[in-house]
This record gives sequence, C-alpha cells and structure tokens, in this order.
Amino acid sequence: MDKKNVNFKELPRLNKFAIIFVLVSVTLLLATCVGTCVSSSSASTGIDSVHLQVTAKFKSEEAVKQLLKAPSTAQFPSETTNFWLLPDSTVVVKGAVDAQNSYGAMIRNRYYAKFKWKIDQNKQESWSIIDIRLE
Repeated sequence: MDKKNVNFKELPRLNKFAIIFVLVSVTLLLATCVGTCVSSSSASTGIDSVHLQVTAKFKSEEAVKQLLKAPSTAQFPSETTNFWLLPDSTVVVKGAVDAQNSYGAMIRNRYYAKFKWKIDQNKQESWSIIDIRLE
C-alpha cells in the first residue's frame, strides 16, 4: 500500500463526529435512565414524578430563602436545578440562587436541600427538611 494515496486529513473530522455521536448517545441514555428511575419509584405510590419535582423545587426554594440576607431578591434559574428521588423516599434537590448579599451585590450561590417525603393512605403528603445549605 502506498502511503502517499492515504488522505489523513479526513481522520480528525471522522473522530469529531464519532465523539459527538458518543456524547449525544450517552446523554440520551442517562436522561432515559433517570426518567425511568424517578417514574418507577413514584409509580408505586400513585404520585407522578413531575408533581414530586415541582413540590421539591418549591419546598427547597422556600427553605433557601430563609438562609438569605435579602430573600425578596432571590431568583432561582430553573436550568440549574437537579432532582433525585432516593429509594428510601428521600428527595435531594441541588440548584442555584441569585440574590443580593449584605452589600447589595447580586451573587450566585449553589444550594443543597434534602427532604424526607412521606405519603399516607389518604394520599396526604408530608415533607420534612433533613439538610439545607448554601455552598
């Protein structure tokens, strides 16, 4: 085989497409797994995962506001919020909050909130804070 006829300039382009394909595939696979895990955990109780996520986000935001210097200035960017429902009915929320500090400057803080979620036979929910902190 004559090495002069091989076009090596096309290899990096092929590698870029392969890497992008693998990243997209892994992202879709993870998103599917997370959605399935949350849906299957909440399906046994009759509560849908969207309800849990919305309620957990609301509860965590209310708890975080109590830790802020200027809670009325708090803004919670939704794209920064992550949600986990653990098998023992523990709900973990991680996100970010933009709020004024004691000098009046808007700053972004990461927060971590952990709740115990319970539901009784009448489908009445109760939420209790296990841990809440600004990072």
